[in-house]
Amino acid sequence: MKINQQTIDQMIIKLDGTNNTRDVSGYQGKDGRGIRPGRLLRSDTLSKLTDQDIQKLTGEYQLRADIDLRTDVESTYSPDIRMPQVEYHEVPVLKGSALGVTKEAVTGVGDVAQGMIRSVKDMNGESGEYTRNIYEMLVKDDHAIQQYRKFFEILLNQEDGAALWHCSAGKDRTGMGAAYILSALGVEEETVIEDYLLSNLYLRPQIEAVVSAVAELDDDPHMLEQVRIINGVKREFIENNFSLMKKMSGSIEGYLREYLGLTNGDFSQLYDLYLNH
Repeated sequence: MKINQQTIDQMIIKLDGTNNTRDVSGYQGKDGRGIRPGRLLRSDTLSKLTDQDIQKLTGEYQLRADIDLRTDVESTYSPDIRMPQVEYHEVPVLKGSALGVTKEAVTGVGDVAQGMIRSVKDMNGESGEYTRNIYEMLVKDDHAIQQYRKFFEILLNQEDGAALWHCSAGKDRTGMGAAYILSALGVEEETVIEDYLLSNLYLRPQIEAVVSAVAELDDDPHMLEQVRIINGVKREFIENNFSLMKKMSGSIEGYLREYLGLTNGDFSQLYDLYLNH
């Protein structure tokens, strides 16, 4: 399924305090059933929500669960704004900080630019390889597996309203969370990949602002390309993880069963909760 512009326009949730908040709906899942709107939301950090944002999430979307996938450092430095009638869940899928992915403890574009330059240098100028290794941790690391199991446990108990999961930019840890739940709901692999890649579209203004700020300090083309990699997403990252999951368990569904613990009953419950009847 090629994601069309109408679906893209329907998914985006425009908030003043976030850049990458979406209603993950409109995709075809198991038996051709579409994902129900207003039930599964993905986002970047919720630390800058305005009163109007909160009203939109809790009113229009009936938000009931906030699943924070960030590290303890990130959630402490930029805590989520607590919202009425919304249960907050700490689900840190990475231990400690993950340089270049979490980007914690930076304020303002200028500080981000300096942090990006330091990150690229710490990665020996190979941010793609570093990020790919971080992605593989999300699939192979015992701690990450345990946390994504918790992620599914929360979704399996979300009988009404919306559940929202997020990290810092809403693209890597959040992107894998989306890939897991979409795959569990029977969405075809290419559509899952396209959904993942939409972060490049929604984050484009932010990415360009950071690249421009870095260029004022270091305009080396290789440096700027590495900064783009850190701040965006690449098809090869998600494809590599899917290949790894298939290698580990024979198929993506096999991985969800063997490592994330989903049973036949869990799959059926997910269909009932999140697919159109």
